[in-house]
Amino acid sequence: MRYCETYPEWTPLSVVDGPLELVLTKSKDWIYEQEYRIMGSLIDGAPTRLDGNFVPLPDNALKAIILGCENRDRDEIVQMINVLAPRLALRRAVRVANHFKLTIENEAIA
Repeated sequence: MRYCETYPEWTPLSVVDGPLELVLTKSKDWIYEQEYRIMGSLIDGAPTRLDGNFVPLPDNALKAIILGCENRDRDEIVQMINVLAPRLALRRAVRVANHFKLTIENEAIA
């Protein structure tokens, strides 16, 4: 991720990075996350070649999935975890009352 003070400027005629810059840029307010994003490619031989709608990852590459505060797809995500990675931990970001802060809590998968 690129963490910046300002939103990236982009137009359809932009030559540098194009729309990829928009996808890989976040506010500096989120720098503590140290986020990585994996993007799949349709190009043969690409290191992150899509397999259908997914990017195949090595075993144990993911440790947990963190649901955002506003996530509304929990049940679908739990179903996917149960089928594809039953040992994967599920967590949820929760707002801390009266603060601009989030905590990450463990979620039970039932």
